[in-house]
Amino acid sequence: MSSKSMTGFGCGETEAEGRNWVAEIRCVNHRYLDLKIKLPKGYAGLEERVRKMVTTVLTRGRVDVQLSVSGDFSDLQKIEVNSTLAVTYYKALTDLGNALNLPANTSISMLASYPDVLNLRQQEEDLDLVWAAMGTALQQALANCDSMRSQEGEAMAVDLRERLTNFAGIVKKIEASIPELLECREKNLTERLQKLLDKVQLDPQRLAQEVAVLADKTDVTE
Repeated sequence: MSSKSMTGFGCGETEAEGRNWVAEIRCVNHRYLDLKIKLPKGYAGLEERVRKMVTTVLTRGRVDVQLSVSGDFSDLQKIEVNSTLAVTYYKALTDLGNALNLPANTSISMLASYPDVLNLRQQEEDLDLVWAAMGTALQQALANCDSMRSQEGEAMAVDLRERLTNFAGIVKKIEASIPELLECREKNLTERLQKLLDKVQLDPQRLAQEVAVLADKTDVTE
């Protein structure tokens, strides 16, 4: 099983229907999955699909997902004409002209300039069609992020193996030097005790116990 880093970044991009979708994913180390999703205005209905796709790849870490869209949205804009209101304006202008004995110079452009005669409406998009493009960009971002995590994880694994190899070599050198170290310490202990006790005869058994204590403290097994 390959090792993966908890840190990664991925970006994906796709174009459809004159619009460009960009997905960006950033993740860092975290004990649990802390997922934050930022979608463009009007696309909140796709958040659950985004969450489901992300969690199939990323199960831990603090993950920030951001999706953005740019391009031509003219196909979603529709102009609605309020004919009833336009007729009302026209009649009002005609009556005003008659009352003031002025010629009626009413034109279509004039009527169109009055409030609420022409209204621009934003049509709702088919979220299934939107998801086809958004999901493609998101899938690319996830793949790139996961690839980066794998590369960093492998680099960390190589570094860790090198450190463990070096550490094992150091331990072996220490283990090899223990007998000599114990002999030296036993000699030093004997000399120090003889100086302190002067001509008092040392108990060999007691000395052996002290050396055993030193040997235990010098043990590098753990």
